[in-house]
Amino acid sequence: MKKLIISLFFLLSTLLEAEVMFTLTNLETSHIYVSNQSSLLNESDIKAVKIKMVDALHALGLKSEGRDGATLMMKFESASVKGTDIVFIKLAVASDVITTRKDAIDTFAITYEGTDMLESEENVKVDIFESVQFLLDEFSEHYKEDN
Repeated sequence: MKKLIISLFFLLSTLLEAEVMFTLTNLETSHIYVSNQSSLLNESDIKAVKIKMVDALHALGLKSEGRDGATLMMKFESASVKGTDIVFIKLAVASDVITTRKDAIDTFAITYEGTDMLESEENVKVDIFESVQFLLDEFSEHYKEDN
């Protein structure tokens, strides 16, 4: 179990360091999408997460209406190991892009990604919502740097 947690820590550290390769330049509008693959969150919790996501976009002056443009996504996955809940949360932006290869290709690409993993034995929902806020704050900071 310790090896798994240490391996996950190093993997996540690598992913967080790679965050600088992403761009949020000229992002103006974003659709909201939440994927809940965790039994720890209910519909009411997901609605609260969506509200936090919309609020974060609006605080940056971004629009959240419609389905054109980028998609701001949050994904929740969890497992329980010996009474400890382990939750993996990903925040990403996917956008329509055109590649700069020989033949330009219209495609859908991840243009931003942030991840967080937490272990919780008590108050797991509080910990999850703190993680959600952390990821949204990181997103906001990155957006401000890029724009």
